[in-house]
Amino acid sequence: MIFTRYLYLKDEVEISLTTSILEKKEEAVFWAYELYYSGYKNETFILLWKIYYYFFATLNPGFETYFMKKHKEWLSDISDSYDHYVSIIVNNLMTRPFNLDVFLLHKINTHLELEEEELEEKEDLEDLLTKSKHLDISKYILTNNTTTTVDTIMKHFPQSKKNDYTKIIKFLEGKMDPGIILISRVIMFYSNKKGRSLYATVEPEDVVMYETIIPSKINYQPYKILSLGCLYPIDKYNYLSLFNISRNYQKNPLNIYHYSWLYYSSFTPVWSKRILEYNGIINHELKTITFEKYENEENFYDNYGYEPDEQKIEIQQKNIQVIVQERTWLQVYNQHKVNGLIEVDDDIIDAFEQIKLFE
Repeated sequence: MIFTRYLYLKDEVEISLTTSILEKKEEAVFWAYELYYSGYKNETFILLWKIYYYFFATLNPGFETYFMKKHKEWLSDISDSYDHYVSIIVNNLMTRPFNLDVFLLHKINTHLELEEEELEEKEDLEDLLTKSKHLDISKYILTNNTTTTVDTIMKHFPQSKKNDYTKIIKFLEGKMDPGIILISRVIMFYSNKKGRSLYATVEPEDVVMYETIIPSKINYQPYKILSLGCLYPIDKYNYLSLFNISRNYQKNPLNIYHYSWLYYSSFTPVWSKRILEYNGIINHELKTITFEKYENEENFYDNYGYEPDEQKIEIQQKNIQVIVQERTWLQVYNQHKVNGLIEVDDDIIDAFEQIKLFE
């Protein structure tokens, strides 16, 4: 379990960001900045790339160039004046159509054991491409993502541009599974659809509200910060029960939230920096934070004593909301399959259990 700046669980923030974008809800921007301002700035951009390739790329191939341009501009900034670029990407994704094709192909191949058809002779990739066997193609790519595989695919689809593929692979090298990018391109070639080419704009002043609240700067006691900063409940749209999340491995996550929150926050860059600033000592064996001097401890809690155990129940429920099973993967599939090319039998979708978001 890793707590973010306002004591949400990091993996749950990532899921809420993803599902809010798919549901086209304005709180997606909040979740993006909860991750970003917790110190996971690069990780936020990589997560947005994953969301793009798993859900949006097949219908919006032109957005790739725009996204890469904005990401490069953000990387070149040394003054944090491009923080609003996160909102630009999130808002532009929310205005675009998406499907579950790449997500489903990846999860079926990695989470389920399907019976394979008996073939007299094993089909090669060219045969699979000719017969449009999407599931088998995706499995082939995930297990044989080689230069030969890329060349075969690019040769099969005359509209393909290998240089564009090479550029994005190099740009995201080590940060994104190239097999997912390649699968998204194959499905895009089959669907041959293009999303909107208009782009939403966001100004720096539009995202000031998401900046981290510092008690000393607004003359507030630190225990009031959660009531000000926690704008949304973590599982407003009831998706968390579908995923394999970190709290599932703890006997009493609420107890950790109440009394061990600082240790589990120490893994987050913004909290780690705060602890070190006051000469705090992180003890991973005992799962505690201690301070060299009593004055250091007092000063730390005078600034960052959020006191989650003393918060009103509605605030605690925003952070670590009780998870209720109200959705199934079949419901999610039926809700969002309208733009998809891939058709999956209901019994296969029903076989999905709790899965990792992008693993």
